[in-house]
Amino acid sequence: MTLQSSGPIDFGQINVELGLSANTQISLGNTNARSLAGISSGPISMSNFYSKPIDVNTTLLLHGDGVNGANNFTDSSSYNRVVSVGGNTKYDTSQSVIGTSSIYFDGSGGCLTTVPLGLASANFTVECYVKTKNAAATQIIATTYHLPIQAGTFIIYIYGNKFIVTIDPGYGGSSITTLASNTWYHIAMTYVSNGTAKMYVNGKLELTFSASIYAQSNPFYIGGSPGDNNIGGWLFNGWIDEFRVSNIIRYTSNFIPPV
Repeated sequence: MTLQSSGPIDFGQINVELGLSANTQISLGNTNARSLAGISSGPISMSNFYSKPIDVNTTLLLHGDGVNGANNFTDSSSYNRVVSVGGNTKYDTSQSVIGTSSIYFDGSGGCLTTVPLGLASANFTVECYVKTKNAAATQIIATTYHLPIQAGTFIIYIYGNKFIVTIDPGYGGSSITTLASNTWYHIAMTYVSNGTAKMYVNGKLELTFSASIYAQSNPFYIGGSPGDNNIGGWLFNGWIDEFRVSNIIRYTSNFIPPV
């Protein structure tokens, strides 16, 4: 995916693609902005951004925009990864935070799967908007946990009206925020390669802990981990929008979620 070749491009749009708040002033020293513009030094003009790849640090991006009821999910990152669809997972134009629709999971066996994303022993950020039909139910948002490789994987899920981030075996914690059903929330997990994990809810830091993610070969799952002997039944029931995985730490302090 690229920025358009003509027409208006504003810094707010570029900031969002760089993982910054829309009103953040871009520094000429921002290496990601320079990489996007293709200018290593000196001034940057808006024309430098035309037809450039969007956000070089995004490794998976599902905007959730599509035809109502369709299931042809597209990775809008530069990797253009294949996204496999399970069950009745589909676009739903009745719900969205950004764009025209979101991804609906009916909780009966469906999830999205893609190839391993190289998250072990590396910096990364996983983030999205979620709206569950039942905040009291246990349900997965994203995970690399799946039989036979479970140690050294992570799970982002909902349990007892809380967001939970767990790194197997047993490290992690819950959100401060108590979740309500049928309400949109932005959830972000960051992981530093030295073993520090953080969880942000609606842009506010709510959890920090230390553990190691080292499992390399598991696929990446969104909305469930079907067939796993421990968590296979934790299927998400609700909507997910603007799902993004990045190979950098997007957030180091409280932030305004992208809109």
